[in-house]
Amino acid sequence: YECIYTYSSIEFYSSITFRLNIGTKDLTNNINLKMDQVRTVFPSFKIEQIDTNEYRGYFTFEGVMMGYDEMHRDIWKSSNTVIKSGMEAGPVVLFNLTQHGQNDVIILSPFVQFMATSLSQQDNILQYGVMGSIKTIPANYNHTMILFYSSNRINDALRQYDGGAYYYYNTESGLNYEETLLSVHKKITLPFHYIQLDSWWYYKGLKGGVSQWKSRPDIFPDGLPSVYHQMDSIPSAAHNRYSALDTVYSDKYNFAFDHINEMSLPMGNDSLWIDLLSDASHNWGLIMYEQDWLHAQTSKTRHA
Repeated sequence: YECIYTYSSIEFYSSITFRLNIGTKDLTNNINLKMDQVRTVFPSFKIEQIDTNEYRGYFTFEGVMMGYDEMHRDIWKSSNTVIKSGMEAGPVVLFNLTQHGQNDVIILSPFVQFMATSLSQQDNILQYGVMGSIKTIPANYNHTMILFYSSNRINDALRQYDGGAYYYYNTESGLNYEETLLSVHKKITLPFHYIQLDSWWYYKGLKGGVSQWKSRPDIFPDGLPSVYHQMDSIPSAAHNRYSALDTVYSDKYNFAFDHINEMSLPMGNDSLWIDLLSDASHNWGLIMYEQDWLHAQTSKTRHA
């Protein structure tokens, strides 16, 4: 167990990270637990109202993506359900109601291993750990939770915690995505180390799944290789999601098809990924591949 404190004097925010390393041997427990529970607990927090004059409020993100589907708020006290679902639970934000969220803010959130760990609530105890459905944790596995504090109100605290993404599905006025990227690169004289292409750049098919992981001409009229060279060969990080039932790659590669949920999954060897990622790396500077929407495949499989 490890606890690390960090502090910034430039803007008043600080954080405490809680790190668990299970050691050099596999950790196995055969007790049946649900996915919304946790197998390990470190750290944990008591949900309580210390006295009637204490006014701590909270709100949480819960559901898919950043949790806008099930976002809710209430008083931080033992009778309230802060976390409804460990599997889809997001960050928990605590604030002083008398300050109307304008000053002191604390954010509780997983810091790494997001797909294997979660927050869960047992009675009035908020717990963080490995998902309960995982019965064996491999040797040398570790995960970390962060407690992030800011004195700069809720909105600023979340920006400091999360970093922000100001051009997510949002271009500059009158410009397309390609023109926006080139404009930002030209106007902002910062040493960009990479650009991130999120879910707006490729072809989507049935149920919003990816049908072809290739740039669309309405997004990049000149093509990604051209943009890459126009931006002085700045590397790229690129997003992907679950495969659609009508994926164009099934003609050449092996896929499993889920006709009920209208999704597909590449199976067998890694030839699809070798071809896609090699091409992207060579032609438009891909250095990081982001496989998003894993919650969709996980939850669909769980309920299938």
